[in-house]
Amino acid sequence: MIRLLLAVFFGKATAFFIRTFTQSGGSAAPGLVALYIDPKLIRKLSKQIPQNIVVTGTNGKTTTSGMIAHILLQSGMQILHNGTGSNLSRGVASKLVAESSLFGRISNVKIGIWEADEAAFVDIVSQVKPQHIVLLNIFRDQLDRYGEIDTIIEKWKKALESASWQKTIYINGDDGHLEVFKKSTNTSIQTFGIAGSPVRFEKKSDEVHFTVKAQILTVDIDGAEIVYSHNGFGQKVLLPIVGAYNVYNFLAAYLVTSELKISSEEIVGALDSFTPAFGRMEKIQIKDRSGLIALIKNPTGTTQVLETIQPMVKKQDTVIILLNDNIADGTDVSWIWDAQFENISPKLFKIFVTGTRRFDMVLRLVYAGVDKEMIDVEETIDGIFTKVAGSPKDGRIFILPTYTALLELQEYLKENGYKNEHWHGEHKI
Repeated sequence: MIRLLLAVFFGKATAFFIRTFTQSGGSAAPGLVALYIDPKLIRKLSKQIPQNIVVTGTNGKTTTSGMIAHILLQSGMQILHNGTGSNLSRGVASKLVAESSLFGRISNVKIGIWEADEAAFVDIVSQVKPQHIVLLNIFRDQLDRYGEIDTIIEKWKKALESASWQKTIYINGDDGHLEVFKKSTNTSIQTFGIAGSPVRFEKKSDEVHFTVKAQILTVDIDGAEIVYSHNGFGQKVLLPIVGAYNVYNFLAAYLVTSELKISSEEIVGALDSFTPAFGRMEKIQIKDRSGLIALIKNPTGTTQVLETIQPMVKKQDTVIILLNDNIADGTDVSWIWDAQFENISPKLFKIFVTGTRRFDMVLRLVYAGVDKEMIDVEETIDGIFTKVAGSPKDGRIFILPTYTALLELQEYLKENGYKNEHWHGEHKI
């Protein structure tokens, strides 16, 4: 008990120092300090929460967990959510420390919603012991971080096989890599999918029957219109999120919240006030020009983004690509050669490129068939925005940053008055 109290105290002290003396959100550092003092802190604190939900996958976990959190908040439930996107064990620990009293007590929280990085999933699940586990998808990410898909799947499989408590697993039925989890013991399985899915999975599933199934009617910059069916209930709904792949995120959130006794009417009604997390197909205004920010971080996710914006981009529009190779991005940027930048190469619009690996990006675009005369390389984000902040007649701006570039972009937008506040992604209780 003494170790837990010390961990909570120094974790809170670290958070206070960061808030007081820096501009950083500091979402991971308090947890890192706390876990150093008490490695079992997550287990000790999370067991005080009656129900826990863990969401993982290569793509979509921030949007899905955020949507679950939003729906539950709108229904009046008191929740805890690592909504900053800090999805390693230290991020979970930070959120628990922030909510805990100095005596290591968490009260008035009914549900914990935890976004878990693919590599951190095993550790988080073993400590949190969630009653609800969402498996969104599994794609090849940066190999310098995680290795091949089979390695991750085997680790997930062992973790879930050893999880003896009662739980429900929600599985993307269209992703063939996840079929192995449909036979999990001591587990209730629910699946979700899209009829004639436009999303390219590395391994296609033979799944026919889904717990909840959707058909996509239209997708544009205002969102996706779908019809979904669940237990004999069908409804047309406009999702306020761009991209066909975001329909999977909605279906997962729908299943989880339905299992928690939220009605279909409440779920759909909550969507009216839902906004995506920063950089996840987020709409933004750059002076008189409207824009869209879409995080790119791996081949499949980037291809999905490119396929989504391709029909939207017009001749007068501008595309900005920010490619970094920091640890959080993946130091191996060869993944850009597997992403289908050819999807946008026939379009005649201006492309700006910056980031630590901007010249790699330029080379990839040229090989994709983009006219090099249409590519403008800048050293800084400021250099780009000085040129693109124009009038509506100049068209819209589509910004595609990698993870650390997204954080730099956030800082720039705040400092230059394009946003009113830093994004922390937190859900207030």
